[in-house]
Amino acid sequence: MCVHSIYCRGCSKPLCCSCALLDSSHSELKCDISAEIQQRQEELDAMTQALQEQDSAFGAVHAQMHAAVGQLGRARAETEELIRERVRQVVAHVRAQERELLEAVDARYQRDYEEMASRLGRLDAVLQRIRTGSALVQRMKCYASDQEVLDMHGFLRQALCRLRQEEPQSLQAAVRTDGFDEFKVRLQDLSSCITQGKGKHARHLPGRPVPLLHPREGESEEIISI
Repeated sequence: MCVHSIYCRGCSKPLCCSCALLDSSHSELKCDISAEIQQRQEELDAMTQALQEQDSAFGAVHAQMHAAVGQLGRARAETEELIRERVRQVVAHVRAQERELLEAVDARYQRDYEEMASRLGRLDAVLQRIRTGSALVQRMKCYASDQEVLDMHGFLRQALCRLRQEEPQSLQAAVRTDGFDEFKVRLQDLSSCITQGKGKHARHLPGRPVPLLHPREGESEEIISI
């Protein structure tokens, strides 16, 4: 059995002593195969250490994103409660407006939630790749043969390099709940329109029709006389 104790960096393959003596090319590129393997393992160890630090950074952003989703839900609940409280003060014909506003709030929530959920999904995927890559390197160190280390090195190095280029900040979302403010403004306009009439300074007189903000097609603007 031929024992490969020499590695040629020019040919990128291990050689036995006889082959190394017969091959006069790349003489300056030949080295002990154990030294080559040790060097490659050390390189992978350094990259794994860097990925562990990256894991911590992604984990922090992951936690912030979970907190952002909770804050978004609380903002939604507060806005819905304000809408319901104000709408209960008006007459029956504004129930349609209440439903319209609640649906708009829900649509905004769903849009923002889906965006955050998408970023959370991407964070989960990157974290999984980081942890899987680190675990694979550790298993290779413990169980892989020398040839398997040599064969897997290029693939692992390329995958780990791509992971190191990931930036958790690029997936971090700013926590914003002011997107619901427009619905609060619309609610105030609706309340003012019902209690004061069409104009900002007009007062509602008994018996005058109360206009809706946005009459539906086919509906009269004057809905009901109070």
